[in-house]
Amino acid sequence: MDWAFIFLCLLIMGYLGWRIRQNARRLRERIEAYLEEQENNPTDPYTAMNELYQMQQQDEKKP
Repeated sequence: MDWAFIFLCLLIMGYLGWRIRQNARRLRERIEAYLEEQENNPTDPYTAMNELYQMQQQDEKKP
């Protein structure tokens, strides 16, 4: 009885450890994809504001 319980607990712990590794790998992949996307498309509000200001200046110069 005791050995069966210990074996069952070890099986459950092994399964949970396997699931943790899978979830950690999946999370790491998602983080890497997010960081890569951020490198390709930086969100800099000052650059966008500068572009809008330049467009406004061009519109004011046109008669």
